[in-house]
Amino acid sequence: MVAGGVYVALDQRRERNEKLAKIQRELARREAAEPAKNAVDPQN
Repeated sequence: MVAGGVYVALDQRRERNEKLAKIQRELARREAAEPAKNAVDPQN
């Protein structure tokens, strides 16, 4: 039963990593879609 628990934990970690990667890709896509806005913004 311990091996099964380890497998479940690894599967959950993999799912979390996939969700994080998806969020990071979306953020990068949004930033790439607004280069002019980021370049002109005086607060940066």
